[in-house]
Amino acid sequence: MANTPRGALVYYMRHILHDYSDSEVVAILRHFGSAMAPDSRLLIAERLLGSTAEATSTPQIMVDLVMLCVGGKARSADDFSRLLGQAGMKVTSVSGVQGSSSVIECALV
Repeated sequence: MANTPRGALVYYMRHILHDYSDSEVVAILRHFGSAMAPDSRLLIAERLLGSTAEATSTPQIMVDLVMLCVGGKARSADDFSRLLGQAGMKVTSVSGVQGSSSVIECALV
């Protein structure tokens, strides 16, 4: 990450953050935030958790168990909003549907 270009219009991360703990995600987001310009956008493509029923379904539990082995976890849109806030960013839009791959658009606060 040391060579992250500064001031790019768009930064894109696809299916990366679910592999990391909350504290590591905040550190990654802060790194990108330090490179972003006021008009830059960060696009995060991840599978978003939806309802509580989905979070406790057998397939989701199996995915969570695998990710827990490396410290990661599935997150909801609210979880990402909280982590982005800790990193000095905000969610500007979410495209896609919960339970499948979605794109979260983020900007600096």
